[in-house]
Amino acid sequence: MLKQSIESLFSDEQNGSLTLSTIHKFKGAEADRIFWLNPNKASAYDAGNEEQVRNLKYVATTRSKKSLHYIEAQ
Repeated sequence: MLKQSIESLFSDEQNGSLTLSTIHKFKGAEADRIFWLNPNKASAYDAGNEEQVRNLKYVATTRSKKSLHYIEAQ
């Protein structure tokens, strides 16, 4: 039951409550509110490829229809 609940959060189907996604997976999608976890770590994902880092940041910052929230977590 718990496993299914967690997997549903990452599913491609939107259930109206919460969707967890990578930036790559959310490309082409939109949501009213986007919460971007650790945006300063995006460069660590593609170290050495500055163009890819810029592209990821562009996608992440253009997916929200109403608000974009940055969350720094340790």
